[in-house]
Amino acid sequence: YKENFKNRYQSRKDFHQIKLQNAAMVILLNQKNQVLFLNEYRRGIKKKSLGFPGGHIEKGETALKTVKRELLEETGCKGKKWKLLFKYTRHGTYDCGQDFVFIAKLDRIVKSSNKENTQKKWLNIVKIRELLEKNKFKTVGIIASVLYYIYLNKIKKWKI
Repeated sequence: YKENFKNRYQSRKDFHQIKLQNAAMVILLNQKNQVLFLNEYRRGIKKKSLGFPGGHIEKGETALKTVKRELLEETGCKGKKWKLLFKYTRHGTYDCGQDFVFIAKLDRIVKSSNKENTQKKWLNIVKIRELLEKNKFKTVGIIASVLYYIYLNKIKKWKI
């Protein structure tokens, strides 16, 4: 939609605006400290892309409730030891929503049916760095989350 706005820095007429739902995702670690990735088709980029389990926050849901629900729906997995790593705004000019990035440990797999037709891949830190260097991550939220995880892993030898 378009809007008129004025603040102490600038004034615009008919400035385009974009509104999107907030979302949440999880970096899920297994017993070998590998990270779960999903290889899913992304309509906007017209190809499959590696990402983390997650989805849009529905009305009345918290980010944590959303990501637990999405993890179960997309992978059949349940997590434990949940921690919010960080959150970010998708685009500073527009109100494109926030993404909440959690980290959790694999608790158990409770069902194997995958309704969303995603391929699961467990990757270690070496493979994740290799994919990052080869520009295999295609969306900014995943790139930011992967870099944050690598950074934490390097300084903290991340274990949860």
